[in-house]
Amino acid sequence: MPNLNQVTRKQAQEYFDNSWTLVEVLFAGFHGEEPFYRPPVHGLRHPQIFYYGHTPCLYINKLRVAGVLQDPVDPYMESIMEAPDLMR
Repeated sequence: MPNLNQVTRKQAQEYFDNSWTLVEVLFAGFHGEEPFYRPPVHGLRHPQIFYYGHTPCLYINKLRVAGVLQDPVDPYMESIMEAPDLMR
């Protein structure tokens, strides 16, 4: 994890690229669309599509808090990732 007091643009980009690659590798194991939408057996979590969208929304939120982005990228998508019950 980069030291945020002294992080360079290059380090931040590398950190983002690495973490996004990990997300892509995780979801690459799914075959077709069905696994993304299937509710978990135990019912305690959301379908995996929520987590696929949740990661970029967290990045966007952090960039907005840091003042890098002033406006939402997609207000609707960001709102449903904050309040997943809106997905239903």
